[in-house]
Amino acid sequence: MKKLSAYTVASNCTDLTDIRDGIAEIHEAMKACVESGKRIPSFYVSRLAKLETKKKKLEKRTQVHMTVTIRFFIDDDTFTMAVRHCLFFKLEPTRQNVMRAIRDAVLNNGRSILDFPEAWGEDLMDVSSFDVENAMKKLRPSFGL
Repeated sequence: MKKLSAYTVASNCTDLTDIRDGIAEIHEAMKACVESGKRIPSFYVSRLAKLETKKKKLEKRTQVHMTVTIRFFIDDDTFTMAVRHCLFFKLEPTRQNVMRAIRDAVLNNGRSILDFPEAWGEDLMDVSSFDVENAMKKLRPSFGL
């Protein structure tokens, strides 16, 4: 059995690079044990758990929490597709639901969804045009249109 380096002991690791190296070394040692048909020593598992815990703590300290507000303008086609989306998924087409549909579409598909309304999907075209027009007539005043 291969002797593990000092990087596999969490208290010896000072930064994320040391921790990642230690984790990789333990994974390699575990893999070697499995391939040779030997039992994995219990201290491998405990060292790995301690390294993972320390890694999470260090990563949490280095991450920055940020809230971002992005404003953009939409055209009539995007507005129509958002209303279709609400109707397709049986959501009442309210101002809040339409704005949420647009926001979620941008989050999932990027800003290109605003430039290419057809990227919303073919299935939304199954919604009745009459229902869409009625919903849009009701919604236009709430959007200031």
